[in-house]
Amino acid sequence: MKWYETTGNGHDVVISSRIRLARNLEEFPFAPKMDSETSKKVVDKVVSALKSGLDTELTVTEINSLGTAKNVLVEDHLISPDFCADSPLERVLITDKDNNLAVMVNEEDHVRIQSIYSGFELDKAYEDAAASFASDIIITSHEAYAHLCSAYGLTQMGINGVDNSEDPTPSR
Repeated sequence: MKWYETTGNGHDVVISSRIRLARNLEEFPFAPKMDSETSKKVVDKVVSALKSGLDTELTVTEINSLGTAKNVLVEDHLISPDFCADSPLERVLITDKDNNLAVMVNEEDHVRIQSIYSGFELDKAYEDAAASFASDIIITSHEAYAHLCSAYGLTQMGINGVDNSEDPTPSR
């Protein structure tokens, strides 16, 4: 059952809870510098990692072959409008059976993970998103939201210090 067809905790106050995480793979260039062949390698690596790491049935959808059906995925908040744009890169959407977990591969980042649930289910959404690619270090532009990381046992590393007005240091 899709997230919007159920009633979650506190659904009378909160419509949905969504967590989005982005990951980039160290051994590959960022998407704007990537060629088609490299994008296929990223897709293969991510699909393989998710299928072996998650204990749920996953569907892999090739975005470039969908035509106007991409618009439905945008309306369902499974992909971004930018992900629909024509691209020479191989792009896929990986979803679980209920579409609570949606992973875009080769959008702006190598991997864009989204977990969405009905009602106030922020913890559940975070656990699902984080479980897809385990990492307890988050790189951010600044450390202004460190309290959110500490609530989930994460370490935040801001390249600009506490706020955006500080210049990055060579050690960061």
